[in-house]
Amino acid sequence: MMLSKLMAKLAPAVFGQGPTVLLHPVQVPKWEGARAVRKQMWCAVLLSLIAVCGLMVLTTSAGYAKVLPTVPVPGRPYTTVGPHGQPVVYPPRAVANRIIVGLRPTVGPQQVRPLAERGGGELLSLSPDGAIMIVGLADGTDLEDAIAAYQSQPEVAFATYDRLIYPALIPNDPDLSLQYHHSLCDSMDAWNVTTGSASVTIAVVDSGIDLDHPDLSAKLWINSDEIADNGIDDDENGYIDDVNGWDFINSSNDIEPEPNEVDDDGNGFVDDVVNHGTFVSGLAAALTNNAYGVAGVDWHARIMMLQVLPDDGGGTVSDAVQAMYYAVDNGADVINMSLIANYTVAFNPPVNYAYLNGVLVVAAAGNEDWEFTDDPGTWSSPVCNDGPNPYVDNYVLGVAATDQNDERASFSNYDGSSANFVDVCAPGVDDYSTLYQNDSF
Repeated sequence: MMLSKLMAKLAPAVFGQGPTVLLHPVQVPKWEGARAVRKQMWCAVLLSLIAVCGLMVLTTSAGYAKVLPTVPVPGRPYTTVGPHGQPVVYPPRAVANRIIVGLRPTVGPQQVRPLAERGGGELLSLSPDGAIMIVGLADGTDLEDAIAAYQSQPEVAFATYDRLIYPALIPNDPDLSLQYHHSLCDSMDAWNVTTGSASVTIAVVDSGIDLDHPDLSAKLWINSDEIADNGIDDDENGYIDDVNGWDFINSSNDIEPEPNEVDDDGNGFVDDVVNHGTFVSGLAAALTNNAYGVAGVDWHARIMMLQVLPDDGGGTVSDAVQAMYYAVDNGADVINMSLIANYTVAFNPPVNYAYLNGVLVVAAAGNEDWEFTDDPGTWSSPVCNDGPNPYVDNYVLGVAATDQNDERASFSNYDGSSANFVDVCAPGVDDYSTLYQNDSF
């Protein structure tokens, strides 16, 4: 499989120069033999923890709608896990005045803006490879009519909704002795081989990070080509003062969460997304062997935080897509995509871009207790955006969740397809990690 080659290429960087023979993708269609996966796949499972630590789900967002109006769109509902383990079901929604349009390779830069205007919209942004443009629409525009208008253009490869994405909730107090996932993943044995590498950068596409957390502040990726707080785009990458990452929601270099003590999405919990990005980052790469807090899987890797989720409610596919391009262009080795949505081709170009540039995309399988089959109607994104030919290509490392007993988590999606969307499994229930710390939160 192509993923095997990519993992073999990245393994020395991610795990050091130790043995890499155990790095092979595995599918567990009906979850028979989860323990065998752990015993045979510990290195791959350790890497996959980056994604499994927090699962996301497509949903509505009253909080986000204050900035971006949303409307119902076709698709299946999604279920997330609430702070006390209760299921929370959300209908699929998308931004009301924005769509994502894929362009054919023959489209030149000078054609893009006229094409956007010819379809009745406004060009908001263009991906670095010219494969995707984000198009703004006038208020009140019928999304299906707009999508049809763009799809009728010969230069357009696809046009689709800018759906919302939403994280599952994992509110646990961090403590090393409670990090059961290390024993299940044989972390101690892995650390005897290597404790990781500071040359590895993990792009975490999530809800922001606590910049002064004792277990994380020293682990942040630093853009050495950017001078902090001078108001200048020193490296000319299109982002001003992006020293540690970027907030794609507010087009800002402030990547810290912004709790407002309001239940924006109306699910009964205030600011419940604030912890997610900090939690995920700690599981992947918390400062380790420092007599404080928790232990990260990789002791030395750097975290590039790319914020696409607010304090409460959902983000958008278009922000996640732009974050992926940013990660590749700015030196990330791994992109963590702990998010899930109804299958959308909008993730295909950035996944392909990452693969061609040697960047590993790790994606959560999801938490709906759902089976992926050969019917595309059962697929989710980005875990099922495995390449131009998903039955042959394997551009995304898909990760499903197990519990403390090393069995399939009751909510975890699983793979019954012949496309091998789910490659490995790793602990994803009641994990313990770093939390956002703030006097007002």
